[in-house]
Amino acid sequence: LVTFHGEDPLTLGNATWEILTNYKKKKNVAKLRLADGSEYLFQCKDEEELQRWSQAMEKAVQTLAAEEALGPSGSKTHSLPTAPSSSTALPEPSAAKKDKEKKFSRFAKKK
Repeated sequence: LVTFHGEDPLTLGNATWEILTNYKKKKNVAKLRLADGSEYLFQCKDEEELQRWSQAMEKAVQTLAAEEALGPSGSKTHSLPTAPSSSTALPEPSAAKKDKEKKFSRFAKKK
């Protein structure tokens, strides 16, 4: 497995994928939230690409959940599908936890 900048793959166990329909700053944005609480925002070029990403992410998360339900036959890590060159992922370096807090404080949660 080769990642874009040599980052560690993301573990999708207990991850959630949500299309952010009320996100005002940009269009066609979705959020991936990992079990450890880290969040990644993805912007796609159009609604069609957003739907393709959503289908891929839902399939990856469901596949992982099904494997975990089968029992401990070895832990597998699933990584994100390769991003089309037209989509923009907003990744975070794994070594920058302090920056993570600053980075995501810009995205206020609506309650």
